[in-house]
Amino acid sequence: MQKPNSFHPTSRFNIGLFAFITSLLAGCGGGTGDTTGSGAATYKVGGFIIGLDTPNAKTIDLQLNVPSTPAEVLTVNANGTFTFVNKVNNGASYQLSITQPTGQNCTFTYGAGSVINADVTNMSVICGPAAVGSFVANTALMPTPVNANATTLLPNGKVLVIDNGMTAQNTTPQLYDPATDTWSATGTMPFAFDMGLTSTLLPNGKVLVVGPSGNSNGPGPAQLYDYLTNNWVAAPSSPTFHNRHTATLLPDGTVLVAGGGSGGLGSVDAEIYTPSNTGGSWASVGSMIKIRGGHNATVLQNGLVLMTGEIITLANSPEQSELYNPVSKTFNVPQSTGIIRSGARATMLSDGRVLLAGGQDMTGPVAGVEIYNPTTNSWTISGGTRTTALSGSTFTLLPSGKVLAAGGTQGAGGCMCGLNTAELFDPVTGTWTATGNMVVGRSGAAATLLPNGKVLFTGGWVDANAMTTANTELYW
Repeated sequence: MQKPNSFHPTSRFNIGLFAFITSLLAGCGGGTGDTTGSGAATYKVGGFIIGLDTPNAKTIDLQLNVPSTPAEVLTVNANGTFTFVNKVNNGASYQLSITQPTGQNCTFTYGAGSVINADVTNMSVICGPAAVGSFVANTALMPTPVNANATTLLPNGKVLVIDNGMTAQNTTPQLYDPATDTWSATGTMPFAFDMGLTSTLLPNGKVLVVGPSGNSNGPGPAQLYDYLTNNWVAAPSSPTFHNRHTATLLPDGTVLVAGGGSGGLGSVDAEIYTPSNTGGSWASVGSMIKIRGGHNATVLQNGLVLMTGEIITLANSPEQSELYNPVSKTFNVPQSTGIIRSGARATMLSDGRVLLAGGQDMTGPVAGVEIYNPTTNSWTISGGTRTTALSGSTFTLLPSGKVLAAGGTQGAGGCMCGLNTAELFDPVTGTWTATGNMVVGRSGAAATLLPNGKVLFTGGWVDANAMTTANTELYW
C-alpha cells in the first residue's frame, strides 16, 4: 500500500497547484450527511486528482478501505473531483490506497482519517511521469502465475511467456501486449514441457522450444509456435535429451543447442537445428570440451559463440570458457575466467565485450565481475564490484549501453527469496550504481527488453510463501 506523503502548499512543486486545489476544495462543499435505517449518519468520501495522463487514456484505481466493510475500488479516467459510491458511517476510519497507472507515478495526501460529522473532500492525488530509472507495476496480472519462465519478443511486439519453473507442465503459454498492457493465452501446446526449456525466435518469425517433457533418456522434444496463427505444432526431436541447455540463434539462421543433460546435470552434447517450412531438421556437431548445464552461450560480433558456466566443484578452480566456431563446427580449448563461482550470467556489451556477473561460490553470492575481450581472447576482473552480492539476478543491456541488474537472492535461511535491489553497470567507467528498487523482489525472474526501451519483468521466486507470482513490472 502506498504511504501518504506530506503536502506543502509552499513547496516549489506544489505552489503552482495550490490555487487550483483551493478552488476544487471550495467547490466540493461540506455535506450534512444521510441517515441509515439504524439512524447512523453516513457521509461521502472523495477528493480530487491532478496530472493523470488522460490524452493517453491512462486510468487509476483508487481503493477505499473501511474496517468491517468490503473495500470499494473506483476507476478514475479524468482529472478533477472524485467521490466513492459507498458512504461511510460517522465516526468510522478510512484509508485510501492506489494502483499506479502504467508510465506514471502518483502520490496522495490526506488519504487516511475518520469521518466526523461531514463529507470528506480533501483526498488529493497528484500524478506525474514516472522518473527515469524507476520500476512501475503493471496494472494487468498474468492469468497464470509463474516462477522461472522463458520469454521471447515476437515480431508483432508482443512477448511470449512460457512457464519454465517448478510449476511447469502448463500447456497454455501467455502473451503480453505492451501496447494495451493486457495478457492473453496462446493456442494449446501438443504436450507440456518440464522445467529447463529454451525458446528461440527464428528468422521466419516462429519460435523454437526445446526441453524436457517427462523423458530423461530419449531424444529432446521440440515444438514450434507461429505468432501469426497463435498455434503450436510438434517439431522434430533433437538427437539427444536436453535440460537446462542453451539454444542460440547463429548468424546463418540455424540454432546451436548445447549442453544440459538428464536431470539438469549437464552434458557435452551439441546439435544444430535448421529451420524449414516442413518443421526443420537436426544434425549433431562436435562435442563441447567441458560438461555444461545452466550455462550461457553468447554470439560474439565475430560470429563465434562464447560458452561460459559449467558443472564444476566450486572449490576446485574458476570457470572455463570455450568458443564454438560455426564454420568448422568445433569447440576450442577453454580459457579460464578469474573468479571461482557457479551460475554467473553473461551479457554482451555494446562494444562487443562480454560481462560475466552474479552466481555464487561455496560461501554464498559473488559480487565480483569479469569481462571477456574477444580481440585478445582473454578475461579480466573488473575493478568495480556489484553494490550487493546476489545470485539469480537478471542482466539486461539497455539502449543507453548500461546493464541493468535486477532482483536476485542472498539465499538466507536456504530460501531463494527475491530481493528488490537493482543497480546499473557502466561499461565506460566500470562502476556500479544503485537505481530505483523493484516493485516486487524477485529471484530467477525473466527480463525482456521491449522495442520502446522499457524492460518487462515476469515471474520469479518472491518469498518463502510465494514461489510464483502473477505480478509484472516495467523499468525505464
